[in-house]
Amino acid sequence: MTNLANRLKNARISKGLTILEVSNKTGISTGNLSELENAKHDPSAKALVLLSELYEVSVDWLLKGEYARPENISCEQKTKNICPPEELMLFLSLITEAWFNGDSKIHGWIIVQLRRSFPEIAELVKKKAALKSKA
Repeated sequence: MTNLANRLKNARISKGLTILEVSNKTGISTGNLSELENAKHDPSAKALVLLSELYEVSVDWLLKGEYARPENISCEQKTKNICPPEELMLFLSLITEAWFNGDSKIHGWIIVQLRRSFPEIAELVKKKAALKSKA
């Protein structure tokens, strides 16, 4: 299965939708949806747009697993696009555990990854730190 097929299937599942429900909402046949999710063929441009809108993810993410990072997409929406809430909570729990059990190298690695993944939050952290140092 290709990465595109995996992302299509995972996006549908994370929205709690069946193939039939996606078909009813997009007009794409259930057979075509199944073939897309099983990497039998690639989606048309129209299908990509319909599915990205329904799943609330970007076409870039569906195709490449990357975000275009436009300013109007919130961190919350980016997070929803990546994984369902229960998976997010597991990630956060494991990151917290790694932080408390790790050394300065682990701390540095976690900070770098968070800054790369959430540049808007990194900017807010900088601003709050600057305000705190002025006080």
